[in-house]
Amino acid sequence: MANIIFKIFLSSIFILTLAGCKEKTSPAQLAQEANAAYESGDYGRAAWLFYNLKREFRDNVNIHISLGYTYLKLGWPLYAGGEFSTALDLSSRTNALAWLGLGSAYAATNQWKQAILAYLHASTYDPENPALYVKLGNAFYYSGNYNLAAKNYLHAAALGNKNTKLFLTIGKCYERSEQFAKAVNAYEQALSSDAGNSEIIHRLMIIYRDKFNNIAKTKSYYTLLQKVNPELAESEALIFQQKLQQALITNPNARASVKTNIIKKISKEDIRKKRIKAEADRYEKLAKVSIMNDLPKEALNYFKKALKTDNNRTYLNKKIAELYEKDFSEFKLAIDYYSKYLDVCEKPGGEFDATVAKIKKLQTKYNQIEAEERAKRREEQLKKEREEAERKKIIAEKQKKEIEDAKKIPQNYDEVIIEGVNNLKNNNFNEARKYFQKAITINPAYPNAYHNLGLVYYKQTNYNIAVKYFKSAIEKNAKFADSYLTLGLAYDKMNKKEDAIESFTYYLELAPNTSYATWINKWLTKNAGAR
Repeated sequence: MANIIFKIFLSSIFILTLAGCKEKTSPAQLAQEANAAYESGDYGRAAWLFYNLKREFRDNVNIHISLGYTYLKLGWPLYAGGEFSTALDLSSRTNALAWLGLGSAYAATNQWKQAILAYLHASTYDPENPALYVKLGNAFYYSGNYNLAAKNYLHAAALGNKNTKLFLTIGKCYERSEQFAKAVNAYEQALSSDAGNSEIIHRLMIIYRDKFNNIAKTKSYYTLLQKVNPELAESEALIFQQKLQQALITNPNARASVKTNIIKKISKEDIRKKRIKAEADRYEKLAKVSIMNDLPKEALNYFKKALKTDNNRTYLNKKIAELYEKDFSEFKLAIDYYSKYLDVCEKPGGEFDATVAKIKKLQTKYNQIEAEERAKRREEQLKKEREEAERKKIIAEKQKKEIEDAKKIPQNYDEVIIEGVNNLKNNNFNEARKYFQKAITINPAYPNAYHNLGLVYYKQTNYNIAVKYFKSAIEKNAKFADSYLTLGLAYDKMNKKEDAIESFTYYLELAPNTSYATWINKWLTKNAGAR
């Protein structure tokens, strides 16, 4: 169907007319409309508006993030991940909101290990965000690590996100990891804010009945369950009655002990050292997680941060050197960090001698590779320069010949255009090209001849040169709508979807009511999100 439509376009667009142009919406208005659409739940429109903003402001981190979250709402985690990754590249991978979004994109496709790593990155740059730790807890929960899930949920609660659902989930984590006393504490905390929640009451009754054999507590929660959910209580009645027939055995471990923390006075220096240690530990842990997930770049960054935070951890110089050597083949940097590592080695000693030998070996290898790479890079550069010069020469000679041939046609502008169109309709491409080149020599300010030359090359499937002439037509008249249309078709043939989207969008702004507008809108909808 698309090919048929292209043929219809080409058979009718030979001498093009100028369409009117409506006033463009300002970026601020687009942003307001996009936010309003997002807030109202019209995520398709929001995505389209954010995408238009992205085309104009490609280096704006916040627009990529907004588009990413909109794609998540539309159920497009792959496209969302692409936007968040772009935002991270633009922000030197330090934007917490982009890391959070990337984690959510991974979570949407059940890639829990990658989600956890992304959320950990986010926590580095936004450590006081309780919602982040809830998401991190969810990722650990669904990956089966209930202890770490509970730990992150509790951290979210400590940051102020205290609610019934959160403590209910913490209780489930402890129950799944068979830490029943902690589960009871969490469930009772949840019950204190929602006394009529039958699910919480039911879980407490089961733990006291089946795990602690505490009949008094079991009876208390069973009685409460009868009040709030009689049907659920009835389903448990038989087991409850059987327990009542047994001797009351109360497990003293059923109740979680409450320990009184002894507050000690510590100096400001002790507090500072403790904070530095905790921060450096966290960076070192993130580095190790990055290595486990084959992310050497992130691991290198976190090892450096750990060393900068606590400069006493000089042993990390060796870790950094090994990454530069094995993962990046950056032998010069590896040598520098191995040299720093020598400061903590015993002199002389096995580790010291081995490191010295490593440095000498790397230095020899570095010198050899550097010389080879330098020669190779120079040769590749010269080759590219020769190829580019040859390509430009061929194009220049071809265009020069076409112009010279065109000068031999002694007709006025309109006659030349008409004759060129007739030849183009009959697929006499060489003759058509001569007439259009002649038209350019007669009046180089008119866009029609450039546009029709583009059509000649388009029909010959020479899309690169077709694009050149369509752009020349637009340069002569920025409101020449049909050149935006054919430029979009050429980009589509070249599989440059994003450039095609931009050209089609400009066409719709200039000529929204033509017979081609319906097809273009369908094409844009189909290719929304193309990268």
